[in-house]
Amino acid sequence: RVGLKDRLSFRVGKLSGGEQQRVALARSLVLKPAILLADEPVGNLDSISAKKVMDTLEEINQKDKKTVILVSHDAKYLPYAHRVYYMKDGKVDREVANPEKPQIKKTKKTRALVTELEMLARIYPYLSQEELKVKSIINYLTREVNIEQIIRLEKIVETMIKGRINKDRFFQVLSDPFARGGVGIHQATAKKMAEKIERILIESREIRRYRRGESVEEKEDTTKEKALIQKLRAYVLDMYEGEVTPIQVERLEEAIIDRISGVFKKNDFQKQLSCSVKKGGIGLKGKTSENLTLYLEKLLAQGV
Repeated sequence: RVGLKDRLSFRVGKLSGGEQQRVALARSLVLKPAILLADEPVGNLDSISAKKVMDTLEEINQKDKKTVILVSHDAKYLPYAHRVYYMKDGKVDREVANPEKPQIKKTKKTRALVTELEMLARIYPYLSQEELKVKSIINYLTREVNIEQIIRLEKIVETMIKGRINKDRFFQVLSDPFARGGVGIHQATAKKMAEKIERILIESREIRRYRRGESVEEKEDTTKEKALIQKLRAYVLDMYEGEVTPIQVERLEEAIIDRISGVFKKNDFQKQLSCSVKKGGIGLKGKTSENLTLYLEKLLAQGV
């Protein structure tokens, strides 16, 4: 089953690292355990061998219905999981359900949120969560800058996200000439960038406050929660220049709650924005819904 029939008479020293891992996997299945504990099972393997081991673990989970608990520092293996637990200092920091996998365990809606960070983690599997947040902001701020400027911009954005400098200092570094240690961005553009990042960081704190609270059913003070959602709705609508009706405002608040809680995925939220009011949507134009969705995603990425 693990593809080693032709290695039956080989001694351990004659097997490759990937083959040895598959032997260990086969050995662990002999007594038919209900749960497999895999601690960095592919940490020392090449990509081809690692895929074979991971695919075998997935098969054991899917066909044999065995629980697999896998520890990994490599984010590119996240798509295999039904559920991911992020650890920090020996404690569970957050729990994320994979929306592409069917879920058995019932959890609070507020915990099942997949944001842009998870997508970035697959592209940059070795970056920390803080570094991924920097990437998210950079993707939003930059348009036409060279690689050297982007590298320097990433460093100053990281400093801003950590709260070590204020908006004025951030603007100064952005607009200073590259030769003098700045990023070398035109002052008008630098001013807009500084305003954008300050706004995102301030508004993302409301996301964090909402998600760190209890679920809706468990809240005693629903007035406070409603005020938070209204703030978030105002932030999103502030990016929109048109007029909205009361029913659109109500549905937008509901859609924001569903996205923050993980009920909606990014595409679901955007579809709800662009769907007509008659069909139960919010009725915003395609480009507008795309821009508002992008902005909320930036708040979510910084707010986790």
